[in-house]
Amino acid sequence: MKKQMHTPALLFALTIIYGSMALIAFPSNDSAANEKAGLAANEYEAAAGIGADPERLQNESAANDQYNRLLAGLREAAGTYPAYYAGAYIDGNGHLVVCVADGLADADAMEAIRTFTGNPDIEIETVELSYRDLLDAQNEISESLSIARPQSDEDSVFAAINGIYVDEERNRVVVMVQDLNDEKIAEFRAAFPQMYFVEFEEGYTASDT
Repeated sequence: MKKQMHTPALLFALTIIYGSMALIAFPSNDSAANEKAGLAANEYEAAAGIGADPERLQNESAANDQYNRLLAGLREAAGTYPAYYAGAYIDGNGHLVVCVADGLADADAMEAIRTFTGNPDIEIETVELSYRDLLDAQNEISESLSIARPQSDEDSVFAAINGIYVDEERNRVVVMVQDLNDEKIAEFRAAFPQMYFVEFEEGYTASDT
C-alpha cells in the first residue's frame, strides 16, 4: 500500500516556534480543538493540491474521528500513552494506521485499539519503537540542546538544530539541521551514540519563517 507522510494537523495539531526551536504540540483532549485540527488538515491538503479525491477526503475525515477516539480511549484507560502504543498516521488512501511496538501489544491491546477507534478492521502495524521511546528521545535532545547551544560555535550541529519532531509513520525522531552536512551528522552521532533511530532533514532558514 502506498503511504504518505502523516497529515500534520492530525498527528501534530500545531507547530510552535520557540526561539529557533520547533516544538511539537500534542493533540488536545478538547473536542472543539480536535475538530479545528481536522478542518486545518483539509485546508492544508487543499492548499497543497492533496486530497482532491472525494473518497479519500471522506476516508480522512473518518480517520480523524477514529484517531481522536483512540487518544481519548488510551488516556482514559491508562492516563498516558500505554507502553505498546507507537503512534498513528494516515496512509495514501486516507485510512488511519495505528502502530504498536514489537512484542508489547497482546491480544487485549489489539482489541482495545479496535474498540477505541470504533473500527474492527483498523489497520495495525508493528514497529520497533514505542511512542514513549520516541518522545523520551525527543525530550532528551531538546534538554541537551538547551545546555549545549550557548557554548557551541556557529559551525556546531547544536547551533544549527532548529527543529525536532516524531515521525510516527517512519517510527523515527527527525532532527532538522540548517546547512546539514556529514560533519554535523557525525557530531550529533558522537553526542548521542545510542540514538541510532534519529534521522536528519535540512532545517528551515530565516527566509522560510
